[in-house]
Amino acid sequence: MEYNIDEYKVNGKKIYINGWAHFDKYKIKVVSGEEIKEVKKYESRYDINKLFHEKIQDNNYGFKEEIEFIKPIKNAKVILETKNEEIVLLVVNNSKISKTLKKVRKILGKIKRGIKFLWREYHFLVPPTMMKKYIKDFFGKKEKERLYDPSINSEYNDWYENRYSLMPKDSKLNILTLSNKDKKADIIISDSNFVKKIKDIKDKYVCLIDGEVEFNLNAISKVEDILDDDYDLIYFDNDSIKDKKYEKPIFKPDWSRDTLLGVNYIGNCFIIKTDILKKMKLKEWNCYYILLSLIKMDVKVKHISEIVYHDRNEICNEKNTLEKYFKENKINAKVEKNMDGVTNTVIYNLEKKPLISIIIPTKDHADILEKCLKSIYDLSTYSNYEIIVIDNNSEEKETFELLKKYNKKKNFSYKRIECEFNYSYLNNEAVKLAKGDYVVLLNNDIEIITPNWLELMLGYASLDHVGVVGAKLLFPDDTIQHAGIIMGKGGLAGHAHYGKSKNYISPQYELKIPYDVSACTAACLMVSKEKFNEVKGLEEKLKVAFNDVDFNLKLLDKGYNNIFLPNVLLYHYESKSRGLDTTSEKQKRFVQEWALVEEKWQKYIEHDMFYNDNFSKNDDYMLK
Repeated sequence: MEYNIDEYKVNGKKIYINGWAHFDKYKIKVVSGEEIKEVKKYESRYDINKLFHEKIQDNNYGFKEEIEFIKPIKNAKVILETKNEEIVLLVVNNSKISKTLKKVRKILGKIKRGIKFLWREYHFLVPPTMMKKYIKDFFGKKEKERLYDPSINSEYNDWYENRYSLMPKDSKLNILTLSNKDKKADIIISDSNFVKKIKDIKDKYVCLIDGEVEFNLNAISKVEDILDDDYDLIYFDNDSIKDKKYEKPIFKPDWSRDTLLGVNYIGNCFIIKTDILKKMKLKEWNCYYILLSLIKMDVKVKHISEIVYHDRNEICNEKNTLEKYFKENKINAKVEKNMDGVTNTVIYNLEKKPLISIIIPTKDHADILEKCLKSIYDLSTYSNYEIIVIDNNSEEKETFELLKKYNKKKNFSYKRIECEFNYSYLNNEAVKLAKGDYVVLLNNDIEIITPNWLELMLGYASLDHVGVVGAKLLFPDDTIQHAGIIMGKGGLAGHAHYGKSKNYISPQYELKIPYDVSACTAACLMVSKEKFNEVKGLEEKLKVAFNDVDFNLKLLDKGYNNIFLPNVLLYHYESKSRGLDTTSEKQKRFVQEWALVEEKWQKYIEHDMFYNDNFSKNDDYMLK
C-alpha cells in the first residue's frame, strides 16, 4: 500500500480524517454532494520514511483535517489526486439512523467494552460485587458527563467551552513575565542581555515564555491561588491556538524527570522562583535547558491541571539541548531522534555489565516455558545473566524433561517449591537465590521480541532514582496488553492503552518515549536487588492479584521513579499456567486482595501523578 486512512469520524456536517499517502505530489479531497473541500497536509510522517526504507526527511506524507460542509453528510468520497489518476480512498455512507437504533448501539458498545475490560484486564470471572460496582460506574453517567476526544478539534473545543465558560475571568497574570518574542511580556530578552536581566529581577517569581502565548484568563486564578505555597517551579496544561480555535492540547503528568528527557512536556511557558534561576548561572536563554537543570536540584514542583495558556509556537525537537545537558553533566547516554521529529529516546550506555537474575515461576505447560526460554537464549544480546526457574507443583513429564535439558547450561538453575500458588512468595524466595545485582521478574508465558531488552532496561534500572523498569507487552494478535498502569482505572488499577494496535500513536507522549508511570506489570519488570529488598519485596498477603501494583507503589512512595519503556517489546500469552479464577473461593480471595490495596494506596488511586486528572479513568486519555 502507498496510502491509508488511519481514522475517520463523521458528525452531522463535519468529517474528521487522518491518514497518509506515499507520493511526492498529491492532494486529498472530500466530495459531499456538490461540495468539494481539500484536506490539508499537516505533518511529516517519519514512520512512512521508515516503512519505505528511506532516509528521514520532511516529505509531508501525513494529512489530517476536520472540515465542515453546508449540509449534513449523507454520502461522501475521500479522493487522493495524483498527477496521473484519482484514487477513491474512502466512501462514507452516513445515512440517517433512528434515535432508538443509535441508543441501542451505544448501550451494546458500552457492554462490549465493559466485558472486554473486566474479562481480559483482571484474568478472572468477575465476582458479583465487582460486576455490580462496574455496571453502576459505567452506566450511571449522565449525558452531560460525556467524554470528549482531545484529538478531534471540535470535540476538544466543546470540552474547553464547557470547562471554562462559567469560570470568572481575571484581567491578567499578576506576575513578572519574560519572553524572547512575546511583545506583551513585561521584559523582552535576548541572549545578549539575558544574564543581566535575570540578575536585576527583584520579584520572588518570574514567568518565562519561550516565544508567544495567549493566557486563558478563566484559569489564571488557579495559578495565583498557590503562589504563597513556596513552590520552586509551577507549570500547567496548554493547547495551541489557530484561527481562534484551540487544538493539540497537552494534558501533562506531574513532575516527571525521565519523561522530560524525552520531550519538553512542560512546554514554552512556566513559572519559576527567581532565586532558583539565579543559582543556575546560565549563560544563554534556553527554557528547555533551564527545566533540565532542575532535575539535579532538590526542587518543590507543582503541576496545575488546567489549560492556562494557548501556545502560538510549534513544538520543536530539543536533541541538541539534551545532548549539551548530558555532556556538561557527564551523563553517559546517547540521544536518538524519534520518527515524529519532536521527541527523543534516551539510551544509557552501560559502563559496567553486572549479572542479571531472570526469575520465572512456572507450573507445567512445558511448551509455553520452552518458548520463553528459547527466546531469551536465542535473541538476548546481553550475555551476563542467569535464569532461575521456580517450579511450583508441576506434574507433567514434559516439564521435568525440559528442566533437565536446560539445567545443562551454566547460567540456568531451577528449584521446586511445593505450596499453594502465591506469586509473591515464589518470587521472594527466588530473589534469595539470585546472584545478580539486578533481578527480572518474568512470567513463563512471555516471548522476547527486542534483542537488546536487557541492556535497555538495565540502563534505567541502574540509575539511583529509578525503581521498577517495565516493558511494552503485546498480545499474540499484536494489540497492546501493557503500556504502564493507570491508578484508579476500573476502580483500582489497569493497563494503559489496553487492546490498542501495536503501532497506535497516542496524542500524548507515553507510547513514544521512556515514560514515568505509577506502576508496571510484574509479567516483565527489572529492579535492582538492593531496592527490591529495601521495600521487603512483594507483599505475600497478595497471593495472586495486584502484588505488582503494591510493589511499584512501595518504591514510588520511597521517592523512586517507575519507568515504562515503549522500545522494549515482548509477547505475553497471559496466565497460561495458573488459568482463570473460576471458583467462588478464588473470587473471594480476589475481592480481599482488591480491598487490601484499595485501603493501603487510596491517595494514588484518587490521583495518579502520571495520568492527568482531566482524563477519564474508564476510557484512556479521553477528556471527562
